[in-house]
Amino acid sequence: KQNRITKSQKVELMLFDTLFLFAKPVKIRNGARRNLVFRQVHRSLLEVAEVAVEGQFVFGVTIFDQETQTRIVEYFRTATNTDLVRWLEAFHPPKNEEDIYQVWDAPMAKVVDEYVALEKEELTLCLGETVYILNRGQDGYSKGYLKQDTPIFDRPLQGWFPTCCIEEIDSLHKQAKELKRSIADGGVSAL
Repeated sequence: KQNRITKSQKVELMLFDTLFLFAKPVKIRNGARRNLVFRQVHRSLLEVAEVAVEGQFVFGVTIFDQETQTRIVEYFRTATNTDLVRWLEAFHPPKNEEDIYQVWDAPMAKVVDEYVALEKEELTLCLGETVYILNRGQDGYSKGYLKQDTPIFDRPLQGWFPTCCIEEIDSLHKQAKELKRSIADGGVSAL
């Protein structure tokens, strides 16, 4: 399909930890304004980059749509370069030097073998728990963050543990990675 170009219209963008919302400002009674959300996308299904347009501050958002198996690119113009930089930094926050993934975009794993932390920076793992993998070390250890279904108060939630104690499970991170790879290999057409 060919690229579609629509005329400019005011759109409100909202970025949460794991969710990106596209909203249209609408008027309601008494002249008040509200935002009507017309699209929501999990953050791991997006790629954001600056777009070079002379004299304008533009960034592109590529949405990888799981339902239609397509790629949609939307372009947004900001009023100032500062606004553009803020949006780009919001999508690409600085990472801790040793962390490869942010929690919202990390692969998930189930604990298949219990582990009791021996050092302060290690993480105790209980059978059946779910862990977000933040970093896979070269030494056979991974750094992770425990997914909390119920509050955990008696031990740290983040730390290092032997990689052999976990098994990666299907997650949105894994699905997004496979969809992006499929599109890159030409398996999916772009809108």
